[in-house]
Amino acid sequence: MEAPDNIQQQQQLLLEQQKRMYEEKMQNNDDLEWWKNENFNLSTESYQVQNEKLEKTHKLLIKGRKNVVKLYTSPSIRSFSYPWQVRNSGTKVGSGLIFDHKKRRILTNAHCVANSASLCVQRYGTPLKYEARVLVIGHQADLALITVDDPAFWEDINTEENDCIFSSLPPLQSHATVIGFPTGGDNLSITRGVVSRIEMRNYVNSTLLCIQIDAQIIPGNSGGPAFNDDGKVIGIAFQYLPNLPNVGFIIPTEVIQHFLEGVERNKGIAAAVCFTGLSFQYVENASHRQLLKIEKVGMLLIDKIFGNLLPGDVAIAIDGHSISRDGTCILRDDEQINFNYFVRQKFLGDKVTFTVLRNGEQIDVDHYLYDGNCLVPDVNGYNCEPTYIMVGGLLFIPLSMPHLREWYGDDWSQKAPFRVLMDVFHGNYNRKLILEDIPEEVICISHILPHKINLGYSISHVTQVTHFNDKRVFNMFQFLSLIFDCQEDYFRFKTVSNHEMILSKNAVVSSMNDLFQQHGLTAWYSPNLDTNYQYKLTSEKMPEITKKFIRDTIYVGVDEKERLSDDCKLPDSELLHVAELSKTPLPPPVNTPQDQVFDQQTTPQVEQTTTPQVEEAKPQVEETKPQVEETQQ
Repeated sequence: MEAPDNIQQQQQLLLEQQKRMYEEKMQNNDDLEWWKNENFNLSTESYQVQNEKLEKTHKLLIKGRKNVVKLYTSPSIRSFSYPWQVRNSGTKVGSGLIFDHKKRRILTNAHCVANSASLCVQRYGTPLKYEARVLVIGHQADLALITVDDPAFWEDINTEENDCIFSSLPPLQSHATVIGFPTGGDNLSITRGVVSRIEMRNYVNSTLLCIQIDAQIIPGNSGGPAFNDDGKVIGIAFQYLPNLPNVGFIIPTEVIQHFLEGVERNKGIAAAVCFTGLSFQYVENASHRQLLKIEKVGMLLIDKIFGNLLPGDVAIAIDGHSISRDGTCILRDDEQINFNYFVRQKFLGDKVTFTVLRNGEQIDVDHYLYDGNCLVPDVNGYNCEPTYIMVGGLLFIPLSMPHLREWYGDDWSQKAPFRVLMDVFHGNYNRKLILEDIPEEVICISHILPHKINLGYSISHVTQVTHFNDKRVFNMFQFLSLIFDCQEDYFRFKTVSNHEMILSKNAVVSSMNDLFQQHGLTAWYSPNLDTNYQYKLTSEKMPEITKKFIRDTIYVGVDEKERLSDDCKLPDSELLHVAELSKTPLPPPVNTPQDQVFDQQTTPQVEQTTTPQVEEAKPQVEETKPQVEETQQ
């Protein structure tokens, strides 16, 4: 009953303010045209329209805020530096949106529920908390679907009339009202601003469409909806700039609907974000354009992972949309957007058509899209997880972005060795194993656990291991198999700088118990290194015709041995060993007696299980942008 009174009070204050401004202008004899241009119309009819619009918006927001929920998450995160350790970071708060009452679906940010050991949801206006569970999580789009199984949670709101309606992409300067549960209080918070910018922006590990607003977004707002004046959802809050309090970012409904469509296509699994696998150079220099004989449009292809496009081609259009020399296309009216906007609207196995200039001739070239699986993966629990092998105190791990952040901090790109940065930013273009059955990882020595067996060895930074006893190391599972199959008396680990670390096999076995007790280990390799180790690099099965096309275009004129490595040709015996690796049974369990750990010739036969499919993406290298923080408390 108080809401109408508040509206009337606001209207009365607005009327009095405008009258005072009108009287001041009349006293100063200012031009009345200024008053008209500023839309200060004092007619009774105009005020009635404004009042009706204000009252309508207020009612829609009352309806919308009933669908906003508060999330309580207790994440349990494993360390990448010491993968057997788990750290708890307490309870965190986020927001969510009930958008489908019939299917009982709640939409929120992926970073709000990632690695959650417990998850509870609280409806607006009630003190009760209900246990929730995660249905789908898509780290690339930073979106997740959760649900509550308790029917009591859905009472009074389980009707289609309460479902939220998604709006199309909002125009610039349109109003945006953000609702959520940010830091600073327990009750619902409502902030209001305008849409100030629409562009492609870095998410967690991909570049997608993003809306910038000037409504304040702070930790805790993550997952909360943003409404327009018609009460329709225009996006989900997810980022802010810590040094600029009135700059916030929301995930637009275009990205949300693409995420939901991908979940439907993949039967409950988030679809991978698509990439071209092409590296372009923007042609903005006048001399460069003159040499290439282009004027206002076009960008130069300088490298590729696969496809029928050739280095030196000048892309002038994508799917009929003209590409400017800075890589942008027309979004609507005079708004520009990066050409990858049209790529991100596709799904794995779809294709785009590039119009290119090749040798002075304009041709159309079809290019299939892939999921951007990366040599150095990005997100814990998404395309990487803590994995390790410990031999004689040498701790081996697959290089990943979470590990780099733990080792070097947030400014890892300035502190990490040059070779590591090359693998991070250019690994996909430098290797030959992409989309092959034998995946490649960057195996590194993360730490050396102190023990007399490794006395004299030390590392000052992440050190890549390339060979074990003169055999090339491709990935963790193959590395573990090489250790088990070793018949020599010494383990020889060669680094990327050709340094060697040599340990006696017998000494390694005898040091196990001491290392376990001193450093709290229960096994010398992580339990996930079995036949279920996540080597399927996509979240959905790529169409065979697309996969065949990609393989044929990657390796034109390349023989079978060269496919296996970008810097060496392996002997036939090793090729056979690696090719049959997928048929190798499980290594002996971690509780095998120490005197049999490395000497066992045969391993128990274990029923092979289907490898779960996961999604992965390689972020494109773009210009350095201001650091953003996830809006989670």
